[in-house]
Amino acid sequence: MNLSTLPQKRRAELRRAFLSVPDTSATPDSLQQWANELKQALNRIQKLEAQSQAKGDVTVEQAVVALGADMSNQYWRSVSQVGATYHGNALPDVLDAWDYLFDLRRKKGDYKEPQE
Repeated sequence: MNLSTLPQKRRAELRRAFLSVPDTSATPDSLQQWANELKQALNRIQKLEAQSQAKGDVTVEQAVVALGADMSNQYWRSVSQVGATYHGNALPDVLDAWDYLFDLRRKKGDYKEPQE
């Protein structure tokens, strides 16, 4: 299983987790609580993945890490710009654009509807 075969219910769960992220003024405890809730969602997804993992599939957690950082940073990537540091993860953007994404390993023509 990977992001492309993840059931919509689990994608919605991930989206919901990222919509409820504590702001930067949050206490470390509230950020840790959020990270634990995200980890629980990822654990539920891992149970599904264990049943249907194909060779070479990227796991959902690997995708979250690739789009942000590892669990030690609570999946957040730090970006510094003009004296300020921001934290983020690109997974919410991927989920928002989900219906419009292509698998880059496939040829563009594979996505065109057959002409009659």
